[in-house]
Amino acid sequence: MYTDIPSFTKCCFCAPLRYGLLVWAYFKLVTSIIIFLSALTWILSLVIFVILVGDVKVFIVLAVTTLTILLFDIIFNLVLIIGAHKKHTTLLRLYYRYGIAHAFVITASALLFIVYAVASASDPFSKPKLWHNIVIFASAICASMIIHTYLLILVRSEVLKLKANSQFMFTNHTANPTCVMQGSDDVQILNKDIDEET
Repeated sequence: MYTDIPSFTKCCFCAPLRYGLLVWAYFKLVTSIIIFLSALTWILSLVIFVILVGDVKVFIVLAVTTLTILLFDIIFNLVLIIGAHKKHTTLLRLYYRYGIAHAFVITASALLFIVYAVASASDPFSKPKLWHNIVIFASAICASMIIHTYLLILVRSEVLKLKANSQFMFTNHTANPTCVMQGSDDVQILNKDIDEET
């Protein structure tokens, strides 16, 4: 069954699409930087504890993976901001592809974390606090994925709008001059030789 992704002309049903997209992009950049710095502080504070416990390899892999994902998020948020400011469809499409991959990575990581938390507990069904934490974590991931999906739809809508506005072609042959303009409704306007009308 084929379903089409919706396309919006306004952001949050009130703001112009590009300005709303820029607000979302700046908000996402600020939150990504805050999350990166807090994760970095949290990882540095746990280094001594992990060295004493002795499970260093797993910690290093998790820390490097987390910081890499967050760093890529900051870089691609900058790509989104530059692409939206300059109306550059290639940068916006690059962010769109990254956003889809990022959503899959975050969802898979969250599922692996939940499975690891349940598997590491000796008797997970007798621990209501564990399930309470899992529900809160899963709700936060779902909420962030809904916002992320909305942002991707806005990016796609902006790319479609920019592509529709740029479909203009002018052909000037001495025998048969024509002007073809395709708008967002794909309407073609053909202007024949002006001398024929006069």
